[in-house]
Amino acid sequence: MGSEEVNAMMDTMIASDGDTIYNMAGELVYRMDLKKKAFQVNCGDLLCDHESTSCSARFPVQEQFYQLRRKGNRVYVLGNKAYEISKNAKKEIGHGGYGLYGSILLFGDYIAYFEKEDTVVVKHLEKNQEIQRFEDIRPYVQGSFYYDGHLYYITDTTQLVRLNLKMGAREVLEEKGATRASVYDGFIYYIKVSNETDTNFLIKMNPDSLEMQEIIEGVFYYNMLGDKLYYSTYPDRQLYCSDLNGGNPVELSKKGEYAAGWIWTFPETRTVLLDTEDSSIYYLLDVDSGEIISETPVILPLEDEFYEF
Repeated sequence: MGSEEVNAMMDTMIASDGDTIYNMAGELVYRMDLKKKAFQVNCGDLLCDHESTSCSARFPVQEQFYQLRRKGNRVYVLGNKAYEISKNAKKEIGHGGYGLYGSILLFGDYIAYFEKEDTVVVKHLEKNQEIQRFEDIRPYVQGSFYYDGHLYYITDTTQLVRLNLKMGAREVLEEKGATRASVYDGFIYYIKVSNETDTNFLIKMNPDSLEMQEIIEGVFYYNMLGDKLYYSTYPDRQLYCSDLNGGNPVELSKKGEYAAGWIWTFPETRTVLLDTEDSSIYYLLDVDSGEIISETPVILPLEDEFYEF
């Protein structure tokens, strides 16, 4: 426990390789060096204007790069091509055609993506060989992930569905109201929303027995780090930390301090990255001290190559 990074539950522009946090803003990838507490364009050429596609930080919007994903200790930029990125470097590893809708997932040597709005395609990444194709699937973007031979996804009618990638069988795990699904330490987590009662609960599910437990009410976003659960509340966006079963909650933010929107966790550095309710500031929280160790604007001006937190 503790080595997993659960950030793939969000259609995210943020991922880390364990040492560095990468952030995609517009057409450029930036990196946050946690040791130096610095944020800079992911390019080592001091004379580069970051306009050319040869720049290690640039991914043109017309090529539809729009997701960062972590697999192992590597970070990938995914869109109609697939690139592995590292400090001041990028390397194309996959060919085009990775869809325009929903999340793109990496597992083993394979990539799974939603082609058009109703088809899932599984390919061998480097060979660009199609392995499987599943029709009539309409996903909702927050909550697609791979686990134990299955693709879990949330439909546009908010069902939580499990798709067996070998047999093609589909199983509905939640009939209505599912959002923000993820897997951690062998359990499925998702938020169940009820429009009738105007409530929501964070659900923990055993994928084998399908036993479900309502662990926290009123959750907006959540994530895990080690044996702890970090979550923001709805509607006030306060940040809490609890045990994975929801027990022993501790409030980490007070009224008038930072308000937590999305939550990213980074196990190697034991840090949690938060954005504000209006998505204007990133706060980096050290979970051991409980202190905010840095804050920076979410969107960096293109002309600013480097600055300190």
